[in-house]
This record gives sequence, structure tokens and C-alpha cells, in this order.
Amino acid sequence: MQSRTLAVPVPAQEDAETAATNSGVNDFFGKRGVLRKAVLDNFHFSIIATDERGIIQVFNSGAEKMLGYSGEEAIDKITLVGVLDSAELIARAAMLSEEYSTSITPGFEALVFKADHEITDIYDMTWFRKDGSRLSATISITALRTGQGSISGYLLFLNDNTARNVAKAKSVPAAEHRLDAQENFQLMVESVTDCAIIMLDEEGRVKTWNLGAQRIKGYEAAEIIGQPISRFSIPEDVAAQKPERSLREAASTGRFEDYGWRVRKDGTRFWGHTVITAIRDSGGKLLGFAKLARDMTEQKSADDALRESEARLRSILDTVPDAIVIVDEQGVIESFSPAASRLFGYTPVQVTGRNVKMLMPPSDRDRHDGYLSRYLRTGEKRIIGTGRLVAGMRRDGSTFPVELAVGEAQRGKRTSFTGFFRDMTERQKVEAELIEARATAEAANKAKSEFLSSMSHELRTPLNAILGFAQLMASDTPKPTSGQTTSIDQILQAGWYLLTLINEVLDLSLIESGKLTLSPEPVSAADILSHCKSMMEPIAQKRGIEMTFPSFDTECFVLADRTRLRQVLVNLLSNAIKYNRPNGRIVVDCAARPKGHVRLSVQDTGAGLTPEKISQLFQPFNRLGQEAGTEQGTGIGLVVTKRLVEAMQGTVGVESQVGSGTVFWVDLLETVPSQVRTTHANPRAGSTTHVNDKIPVRTVLYVEDNPANLKLVEMLISRRQDLRLLSARTGDLGIELAQTYRPDVILMDIHLPGTNGVTAMTILRQDPKTAHIPIIALSANANPRDVERGLAAGFLRYLTKPINVDELLETLELALVPPTAAPPLNPKAA
Repeated sequence: MQSRTLAVPVPAQEDAETAATNSGVNDFFGKRGVLRKAVLDNFHFSIIATDERGIIQVFNSGAEKMLGYSGEEAIDKITLVGVLDSAELIARAAMLSEEYSTSITPGFEALVFKADHEITDIYDMTWFRKDGSRLSATISITALRTGQGSISGYLLFLNDNTARNVAKAKSVPAAEHRLDAQENFQLMVESVTDCAIIMLDEEGRVKTWNLGAQRIKGYEAAEIIGQPISRFSIPEDVAAQKPERSLREAASTGRFEDYGWRVRKDGTRFWGHTVITAIRDSGGKLLGFAKLARDMTEQKSADDALRESEARLRSILDTVPDAIVIVDEQGVIESFSPAASRLFGYTPVQVTGRNVKMLMPPSDRDRHDGYLSRYLRTGEKRIIGTGRLVAGMRRDGSTFPVELAVGEAQRGKRTSFTGFFRDMTERQKVEAELIEARATAEAANKAKSEFLSSMSHELRTPLNAILGFAQLMASDTPKPTSGQTTSIDQILQAGWYLLTLINEVLDLSLIESGKLTLSPEPVSAADILSHCKSMMEPIAQKRGIEMTFPSFDTECFVLADRTRLRQVLVNLLSNAIKYNRPNGRIVVDCAARPKGHVRLSVQDTGAGLTPEKISQLFQPFNRLGQEAGTEQGTGIGLVVTKRLVEAMQGTVGVESQVGSGTVFWVDLLETVPSQVRTTHANPRAGSTTHVNDKIPVRTVLYVEDNPANLKLVEMLISRRQDLRLLSARTGDLGIELAQTYRPDVILMDIHLPGTNGVTAMTILRQDPKTAHIPIIALSANANPRDVERGLAAGFLRYLTKPINVDELLETLELALVPPTAAPPLNPKAA
């Protein structure tokens, strides 16, 4: 029978006799001498002691006199149930079952139930003497326990009620007394509704039927009296003759107990617990059987649900990769999952009941005990409810990093803690490898950036000569021939294409490495579009393409890097010109968008793009089949455009229809203008200065170590009668010439032998004799960061190689204007 916790009342004071015997049979009777003799030889009171099964172990003289058995006949031979009235035991079991809402088996369990639960209980029972006569005696039973609390036996005190019954018989006729006893017993049995109490004859047919049997099985007494026990069995059990076997076993051993499915009158099944006890007379003749049955369906459902839940939990614990260890308040291990066994190398048997600190290195064990005790005492959480990295120790003594998370659970008044252990060895190894790989990648990226920067510088130097001299040849006097002009145009076209490729590869490299430097600021949409118009309109006009730009009634500002936004728009306009139809149109627009954005769009009337080509637009070096066309392109421009816009927290999009054209748009955040407005100088279209006798010749100092670059600038300056050129091959010589001749303007390369251009400029700025001289950087270092650093260092302008002849002449003209007449210069406008 399954055990359950009972809510039973405990008396405030124990019976004196019971309290005196709590030390156990051996302690009470083990003392030799007068006490032992007095107890065992006393005829005036009866003492019986049994083992835990109810077999008599002590039978004093009073018991011998009362029951007629000698000690030799009783000890180790007679059980208490064998000398007690079985009908009264059945009735007692039914009464206790009803009182405590549990199934109590008739027989020894019913006799000692209250003693097992340390409840004082004194009651009358009918005993059978050796001669077969019946004796009514008051009985008091106490459980004897070991030092560990387990039951080792029972101690009984008996008091003969013969004298009391005789006195009662004198005042009440015997027949009436027997009738009252029978009626009381019958009333008690009939009133039990939670338990079926059925008396069977020796053939197993129903003789009595109480209300509990009627409620559980559904039959009225008139329907079932005289019917065999098999009426309550399911067909499968009847076919297997299980009812007959249960009676045979009860007759043979005195008792049969079983759990199983039973059937009600209406055919429904229920899970029942059945106890059948054989009833015999004093001569041992079988008189019939007492059957107790309880409906355990709800309990079975609850038990099944519990087992299923436990099975699911066990399945989870068996499959969860993390090791799970459950400990009590003292840190003693109660549960150890399979994953924990694999992780630590112990079996559950080897760790259960031991402190969990055995799973930690010795250096951490004392701290662990402190964590639990501190938490239980103060509630301070250091591990409980959190996760942290700790050290674990396997059975073989090896240590390893563990991520430990601990949860708390209340089970009644007990607190338990569940630890989840995860081996971090591989993760730490992977993290170390990732750190190393990241460092390697960063080093490679840095090397790539340095390589590209170096290559850019090295490529720009010869390109400077190629493009510079080609521009000089194109503007030479006398004019080149038609064939020469065609050749010069091819040289310039190829050179500018190569320069564009270099710039875009560098930009893409900066973006991918995360080293792109932006300077977001409020940028006027009108100003930026006006600048792009002045740059791109002449190119469009050469192809007969009409360009329309928006007019602005109110100022509109976007948050962007001015230089990079200009680069984005110029690229979109350049593509719209190149891939437009002859005599086509380009419409540039600026419109407000939801959520505080502004859209700048460029619409062309070209051939349009298919959805497939649109999906490939922003792939590096993919020219969408234009490789064989007449238009040159790198296949990088749109990729750089998209990433630049995204770096400015914007979005790029495209809409196209084959045969109608394409619209590229850029959405940027709208903003308000800064408090300080900057006046931008509009570069003049070209030099219109004319020399006359009243204007002195100005001196230009060019500090440059490359002979081709020197020659190019020398030829440019030679075309101006109002200018003369001084040159220096090193930074130190340039400083000396500047301090000696005090030129009107200085062109300074950055990479110079000895003192570099930035240092030379700083020295000249610090010298009062040369501090006023405008210094223009002219360098192959074209990275935007280099330009920003140069302007921040103090250069008036920062021009990049290859030299754009018109741009250089414009810059010289502006620098040579007397300070009082010179318009303000915006370094970033160059």
C-alpha cells in the first residue's frame, strides 16, 4: 500500500505507561535484576512485546495467566492478529479509514496504526484464549523505535475487563447486552461510505453490503446479496480466474491485497484497492472472508500524472546538455543529472549525500560554503539567481572553466538550489581563436589600407605627370592638330578614368574596414545641388542632355558630410548622363519625406533597368552588361554611393521601368542650420589677370622632390608673365628659400626627403618673417582623412594629384590676391 502523510491529532500528554516504554524493548527489559524479574513475573498486569511484524517477543506471567499460553508457546510462534477477533479488526480498519481518509488494511495495520503515528490510543478488543474462550481486554499499544527513529517493535499493556463486564451484566440482561453490541457494530459498518465493507461466505458470495459498497460499485444490497465476488471483476480477470485465486490466497495465507481495475454496475471501470481477510473460528475453521475495497481512481490519475511529469522531467534532465545538480540548504547533493556525470566523471551514487563543493577546486570550496550560509542568513545574492564563471573539478582532479547559474526553489519549509553547469572550455578556446583571428584580420586590414594608400600615392605621382602634361598640350600654343587633339583626349580620358578607379577603390576599402571618417553637419540642399549643377551641367550640355534642378522657396538642410554628399550626387548625375539617351533629360528634385527625412532624387530618360539588373545594382565591379559598351565605368561607384549614404544614416533606393528611365533617390535626415553660417567662395572660372607695367611679378615657391611634377608646374607658371617659380627638392631647403626670398605663395608637397611638408609648414608659420605667406598643399595623399588633417594643420588649401590645371590656377589666383581684397576662403569648398 502506498504511504501518505496523515493529518492526525497528537495528544498534549502521553499515557504514563506509553511514555515509560519509548526507549524500546531492549532498553526496557534489558536491565538484569529486580526490575526485570518484577515485570516478567508479575501476575497482576499483562505485558506483551512484539517485533515490527507483530510476532510476540516478550510474554510476561500476567499475559500467560490471562490468555492461557506459556511463554514458550507464544514467543516467536504467535502473532497478535492470530489471538484477536478478526471481525473487530475489520471494523477498526473501516473506522480508521473513514477517520483519516486513507486505506487501512484490516489486521495488524489497523491494530498499530495510531501507535505508528505516535497517537495515544486505549481501546477494547476481544482476545481468544488458548482454550478457545473469548476475553475482553483493554489494550494500550506503543511503538518502540531505534535511535534513528525507525520502528523496531511494539509494547502492549492488557487489562482484563471480565470484572467490569460482570458488573455491567448484573444491571443489563446478557441478551440485551449482546444485542446492543451487535447493533452498534452493524451500525458502524453500515455508516461507512468511503470504503466498501463486504462480508463473504466461504464460497466467496456476498453476505453483507454497506453504504460504501453501494456508493462505489453501484449495486443496491438486494441486487448483490448472494452474488459471487466475480461480479466486480473485469472480464479479463474473470477469464483468468483471478477472483478465485484471490480467495484461495486469502484462505491460505490469511490475507490477499491487490490493486487493479474493477467494474461497476453500469459497466464503467474504476481503479480499486482490495484487501481480503480470511475469517476463522477459534478452531481454525474457515467461516468466510471480509473484503475491504476503496475507489482509488482519482489517486491513480494523480499518481499517473505525477509519474508522467517525473518521467518528462527525467527525460529533460537526461537530454539537457547542461549539467544539473540539485542541493539542499547545506549544499548536500540530492540529484545529479546524466550530463553532470559526463561533465564531472562521477556517477550519481558517488556524489549523492555529499557536499557539492567536491566538484570545485580546493581553493574555491570554503567560499562556496560561505555563499550559501550568507544567502540563507542575509538574503545577499552572489551566485543565487545569477550566473558567473567559476572553476570546476572533475573526478580525475583536472580543473576547467564552468558557467554556473543557480536557481532557488521552496519545497514546503525546505529550500533547495538547482545549479546549471556549462563547460566553457571550448567556448573560451573559440573566443581566444576569434580574438586572434580578429587581431589577424585587423592587422591584414591595416596592411591592406596602408598598401592601398601607398599604391594610391605611387599611382598618382605618374598620373600627375600624364594628366598634367596632357592638359598643357591641350591648351598649348599653337593649338594641337586634329589628330593630336584626339590622342590627347584619349590620354586624358584614360587618365581621369584611372584616377576615378583609384579613388573609388580607396573609398570602398575605407568603408569596409570601418575607418571611414565623416563630419556630419547641416548641409544646405540648395547649395549642394547648385555646386553639383555647376560641375555637371557642362558635361551634360556636350551630350545634348537637358538638366532641371529644383528651386527653393524656403531653405532645406540635411544632416550629412558635405564632401561625401557631393560625391554621392555627382556619381548619380554622372551615371544619369552616361546612360541616358541622346538629347535626353535629367530631373533633379528635393522633397520632404515622412519621419523627418528629405529625398534628393535624380531621374533620367535612359533605357531603364529590368528587375534582375536592379537586384545586382550594388554589387562591386558588376556593370550590368555595360563592359562592352562605349561608356567607361568602374562598377564600384554605386557600391560606394550606397555605403556612404548608409554611413550618413540615410537610405538609397532605385525605381526603374524598361524604356522609360530610372530614378535613383537618397533619403537623409532633415535638420536645422547651425548657428554659425559660413560664406562659401565661388571659384572663378579661370585666370583673367593681365600683366602691365604697374603690377610686379609674384614669386611662387614649389617644394617637390619629383622631377616630373616640378617640370609640370614649371611649365604652367611659365605661361604666366606675372609669376616666377622657385623650387626646392627637400623640406629643409624649402624652409631656407622661404626665409630668404619670402615668396608670395608656397606650393608644398607632403612626402619630402628629410623634413616633411607638414613639419615645414609648421616651422614657417612659427617664423614671423614667413607666417603671413599662404601655403597650399599639393600632394598625392588623396585620402579624405589626409585632406582633413592637412587643413586642420594650417594649409590654406589642400590640392590632390594628379593636378587639375584649372583648379591649380584658380587657387593660385585666390592666394595671390592682397589680403584686404581676398574673399573668405572655405577650406572644405576646394
